[in-house]
Amino acid sequence: MIVYDAHIHFDLKKKNPYDDLKCTMESYGVKKGLLIINDDEEEKCFWENVSKIREDKILFGVAGILDQTKNEPYLFYEKLREIGIKPIIKIHPRKTNVTRADFDQMTSLVSDSNVDTVIVDDFPYGPKIESHIGTELAIFLAQKCKGKKIVIAHAGGCDNLKTMMLTRPLDNIYYDYSLSCNYLRNTSVYEDLLNGLRFNYKKIMFGTDYPDFSLGQSIEVFEKMCESLGFSDNQREKVFYKNAIEIYGEIK
Repeated sequence: MIVYDAHIHFDLKKKNPYDDLKCTMESYGVKKGLLIINDDEEEKCFWENVSKIREDKILFGVAGILDQTKNEPYLFYEKLREIGIKPIIKIHPRKTNVTRADFDQMTSLVSDSNVDTVIVDDFPYGPKIESHIGTELAIFLAQKCKGKKIVIAHAGGCDNLKTMMLTRPLDNIYYDYSLSCNYLRNTSVYEDLLNGLRFNYKKIMFGTDYPDFSLGQSIEVFEKMCESLGFSDNQREKVFYKNAIEIYGEIK
């Protein structure tokens, strides 16, 4: 079966993070991944390896943080486009201190960008409650920017059921199931994740959030979820790679 990882990072603890990523993906049969860049160190690693990345073609896109405090918030996306790599916006409320007061500004930035897909991090964690607004921000953007695809990263985490109930009616909202399935697999939220997958499989993508969780472990957990739901081959293909292609496209 073909597997695409819709949420993957460099392991910066490794001596050669890109070589590690490529080798790890090959070891577990992951054909392509969406690289998430959350900070300056990850971005530096990307540019140091950009020639190999373009040659190897193991990525179907790269997502970088949209920082509302920067003077040139679109610079990274423009540089990606210049070298033929699909740019994707990543909004990480906890990392850039996005609160409800910033919703209008974020909407303007997204609307004015030449990027068609936006990932909103939505995994509530830690005491920074004012930035636990991923679901609300995704809804706001989806309603204000109807021509954009809005992906909720981690599908709401511990708030998965609430996130799904609030966002299901919005046609331009999608989900990646990275991190949450593994992190919450021994909690009651796991049943909510299963239920969400049952009814929303056409909009959900497999992801690992590597290196937080291994590719092998993540595939195993997700396979068991699909098996417990009695998914057909077509349904499995949708969540493991076809949805990612439909939502993000694919670099040839």
